[in-house]
Amino acid sequence: MKKFINKLLGILVISSLVVIVITYVICYNESDRLLFLSNSVSYNAKAAQASRSSKFKNAKLLLIGSSMTLNNISAELLADSLKIPTYNYSAWGMKLDELADIVQEQNEYIYTNISFPDLQKDEIIKKYGYPISQNKGLLELNMLTDFSTFSGQVNELKKYTGKGSYLEYTNLKFDSSGSALLQKDHFHINAKRWNEKPITFSTEDEGRFIASIEKIRDRNKKIIIIISFSPSRSIFYNKSNTAKIDLFFSRIKEKYKNIYCLDHYDLAYSDSLFVDNSHFNDQGAILYSRVIAKDIITLLPEKILKQ
Repeated sequence: MKKFINKLLGILVISSLVVIVITYVICYNESDRLLFLSNSVSYNAKAAQASRSSKFKNAKLLLIGSSMTLNNISAELLADSLKIPTYNYSAWGMKLDELADIVQEQNEYIYTNISFPDLQKDEIIKKYGYPISQNKGLLELNMLTDFSTFSGQVNELKKYTGKGSYLEYTNLKFDSSGSALLQKDHFHINAKRWNEKPITFSTEDEGRFIASIEKIRDRNKKIIIIISFSPSRSIFYNKSNTAKIDLFFSRIKEKYKNIYCLDHYDLAYSDSLFVDNSHFNDQGAILYSRVIAKDIITLLPEKILKQ
């Protein structure tokens, strides 16, 4: 019996060592593309890029948010138009509160492009080292304690960066400024989401979003925050939502002096510029980003033009 137990313990030790070695090898191979800091493969892929990006480290204008900011806004176009260092640290489904800890002293402006889901409750599960630690020990600990999620993310990453991924809005290829790298032509329409009606938001959602603003301001008191409400396909436009957004933005502007709100919900864009109910294709993102750049220059001429 004693020999059996010793043998069993030996097998367990060897198995554990094999798992640790495999985990380390996978961690080493994927660390350039995936920092395992959360349950979001999109966030982890963005953290990996940002961790080695001089544009992120030097950004005066930092874009944060969900795919509304990742896909619908071109950080490179904003940087070229505004003549200031810009980086897009956005990822699928990320809420403002979940990205507030990314804000640094060198950031002078925060910009986020939102839609109705962006006001909902946080969903990300944060792991050791969040938001952007490159500590190998923490990453390995995350993998050892949740290897199934990590291995699933490795497979997702391959899927969303593989051949043809440029044609999907669910794309984890980023340009050097962090925005989604999208194919210019023949973009795939997401049929399931094409006719999906955008949800609205509640007073509780408003309060949650304003608390996120406070969190950002706590990290950088001098920062200027710019918020835009992204347009959807014109078929979903209605006066009730417009009135609700106007009221929401007016409350923010009454409370804060250095926060600027751009309501573009009712801007009419051709369906040919969308890939679903609210995400733009490459052409749509460029056209909309030009509008945002022009708005920012108009709002802050004495700050932007003196750069």
